[in-house]
Amino acid sequence: MARGTSIVIMCVVLICGVVGTRAVADTTAAADVRAARGLRSFSLFSSSNSSKKACVKPKPTLILISGLGGSQMVGTFEGNAECKAMLNTTVVWYADRWYWDKQLPCWGYLLSLNYNATTKSWSNSTGTKLWPDDGKFLGDVPDGSKQRLFYWFLNKHLASTHGYTIGKDLFLIPYDWRTGIQGLEQRGGIEGITRRISEAVKRNCGQKAIVIAHSYGANVMATIFQKPELQKWRQDTVKATIYVGAPFGGCAATTWLNQLSGDFFKLLPVLTNLMPASLTGKFHPTVVGTSVYRMAFGLPTWGWMLPRPSVLGKDHVVVVTPTKNYTVEQQKQLLLDMGDEGGASLLDDSWARSEALLKRGPVAGLETFCLYGTGVPTSTTLVFNESIPKRAVINRPFSVKNVDGDGVVDLTSLRLCSKLAPKANIAEVSSTYVDHATILAHPMGLERLSEILVKLGAGYSSTWNKLLTHAAAWATP
Repeated sequence: MARGTSIVIMCVVLICGVVGTRAVADTTAAADVRAARGLRSFSLFSSSNSSKKACVKPKPTLILISGLGGSQMVGTFEGNAECKAMLNTTVVWYADRWYWDKQLPCWGYLLSLNYNATTKSWSNSTGTKLWPDDGKFLGDVPDGSKQRLFYWFLNKHLASTHGYTIGKDLFLIPYDWRTGIQGLEQRGGIEGITRRISEAVKRNCGQKAIVIAHSYGANVMATIFQKPELQKWRQDTVKATIYVGAPFGGCAATTWLNQLSGDFFKLLPVLTNLMPASLTGKFHPTVVGTSVYRMAFGLPTWGWMLPRPSVLGKDHVVVVTPTKNYTVEQQKQLLLDMGDEGGASLLDDSWARSEALLKRGPVAGLETFCLYGTGVPTSTTLVFNESIPKRAVINRPFSVKNVDGDGVVDLTSLRLCSKLAPKANIAEVSSTYVDHATILAHPMGLERLSEILVKLGAGYSSTWNKLLTHAAAWATP
């Protein structure tokens, strides 16, 4: 694959992912639960394989679960007139106009969450009703969403090489990626995910699911698979899982770039690794960065993405400022210094849950695979020229210290997937161009994914397609 093509792929990754549920918006706790579970009956979705004829030689059901930012979010707003006027469509995340409009702060407000310290729970911003969007039918990619651009590579590969069809035997399952696993539990999100997977399996002639979970989606699904109360559901519904780029030990310092400066450029590794630190260090916060910071501030999900002391070491320095350095062990203080009391209060619980998940080890009866990229510089220490401001964006770091990884998740964290899968089921793809996002778009990543799918009974649609897959991987860097 040419370098320019790789950059194009990466430039769309932030706005891409697998998408979600047409549910009722949340105004109360009960409404939150209804929204996550899905008010719209699955019987209202069109089904392309309801006939007995469609059940001749069915393939295993494929389920795709995205990571942070992966579900298109839609909603309504009843607050100030300026923000309300911007919702000329219901799409909030991801919509192009937010990046170029002078009222970008409205976008950050609409996506942000309010934290209640008494109940230790989160709710949408005042006047905002927000929920994932699942398009026209169960497992669909909504019209106009950027997922259609980025996941074109993956979907085309699954269709041409393995014979899959979205909505028939391939389903994109959504969830509210902002709330963290704790929020999914509180608001009915876990039930929403399992219910949709069950319906997808039913629609595909009862064929058990192979769940492909990318990035933070792997944390979500690993938690679901280990829940004792969901054991029977898992045994009846899920055949295997493939964790892709799973941050089981956090993401080193990468997520701090977004949290502190609103800088999403480092989430595009192939692009930013072509730029010297002296250049990226001169970038200053823009209205885009300020808005991304506002949206990201206080998201419960971050606790699952921050590096843990047991992974990088408690004394490893993740953030350097002229007045204070912050080690992995001091990240709670860093959250407090930036004014994120909600995130600080949840950090210990998120870390404890992450540790427990790995200690419990493999799930009996669930065939598990790991797939990730290596050989891409990955942020491990950020050096800033100013102190951490409270509830305000900071200039992007002047310099970044890197380690090996996939550009977003460090290699130590990626290899923790071995706690949940046998050595024979772990696939590392080493290439500068196969990073956290392109693992599901680059021919080398798709080849390894196909090899896993074949082992699980989702074979190649023809010998010719098998040869093409291997040839494409061989011919690209």
